Amino acid sequence: MSTSYDLQKAIFARLSGTLTTPVYDEVPQVRVYPYIGVGDDTVNVWDTDTFNGAECTVTIHTWSQYAGRKEIKELQGG
Repeated sequence: MSTSYDLQKAIFARLSGTLTTPVYDEVPQVRVYPYIGVGDDTVNVWDTDTFNGAECTVTIHTWSQYAGRKEIKELQGG
């Protein structure tokens, strides 16, 4: 299994398990706002002869129809 897929599964499980807001990997045409989308990722592998390692970046999208940023900031914990 790839590092990026393992990370995506862990992020999805964590967000889905702690929030009541829908979390999507593939956002459906009909959706309820607000929602969170797990977006693209990049993985830079930096293995050596003695260690395995990687640096991963994942984009998390938060969407709302609220007029202003209040709802998004609350979702993001800010």
